[in-house]
Amino acid sequence: MNHCLGLCETTGRWYEGTDSIGAPVHSPIIVSDIEFVGVEVPDNPFGSLVFREHSFDPITRIRRGVVYRAATHSPEGWRVFDTERNDIAVSGINGARQLLTCPKYYISDSLNFLRATKQKTKVVVGDEPFVSLWQVVSIETAASGMLLVTLKALHFLDTVPELRIEQIPNVQLSQELKSAIENVEIAASRLGAVDTVDRCRDALSIVFSHLGCCPDKDLAASVKAYEGLSRPNIQSWLGFMVARLHARGKPNEQRKQNTRPLTDSDAQLALQALRFILIELGWAVER
Repeated sequence: MNHCLGLCETTGRWYEGTDSIGAPVHSPIIVSDIEFVGVEVPDNPFGSLVFREHSFDPITRIRRGVVYRAATHSPEGWRVFDTERNDIAVSGINGARQLLTCPKYYISDSLNFLRATKQKTKVVVGDEPFVSLWQVVSIETAASGMLLVTLKALHFLDTVPELRIEQIPNVQLSQELKSAIENVEIAASRLGAVDTVDRCRDALSIVFSHLGCCPDKDLAASVKAYEGLSRPNIQSWLGFMVARLHARGKPNEQRKQNTRPLTDSDAQLALQALRFILIELGWAVER
């Protein structure tokens, strides 16, 4: 038995229930697009995923709900029990009626693609350009059989500082750095740990290439050149750290050095390093 969610085109009312019968949802509900980051969602007869929120705690920034998958075709007629409506034909006893138009029809998802994941999964909720980043905290099977998903808000983008364009030494550098920071934000919100570390490394390569007066060199070489012009400091140490994290993101380096794969905590470390360096140089401020 599938748990279903449908939207009536005529009234804009949501209905919930099973694939055999549904009932109107009388209180306002929130249904948002949801995308699982860094997880391969298998192809199947259904379409995109949505998150039906059941509760939200603004203090802890935790929301709970159910993930549904959009069906490619709504049923010819989904029977619903709605005594307030007289505009749909009666189809059965006890006032059961048939909802003829249901352009958005969703079936609860099994989330089997998450069984093999070892790390907590990030998700993007909403539709561009207005989205928010969350992490799957737990998945529970309720007595009804539905999978109740608990999400906690992430604040990766709070870590990325706001550039002070007027304080960056020249126009070309500011343009390159602005583009690099935008790529960092995209990676932090939509991609995995390796991509986030790589984009932080790209941004810091631009910074240290300028500081070390050595354009077109990679991050480690640029940091060395920078230390040659001034004594080692926290900025240079953090630059080397991000360079090493970048190297550890490569599979051959992991095998060679017997290191673990990068995690979201490592990505957060790279983001914090980028934040510190830019603010210490006076090129950025906290958001």
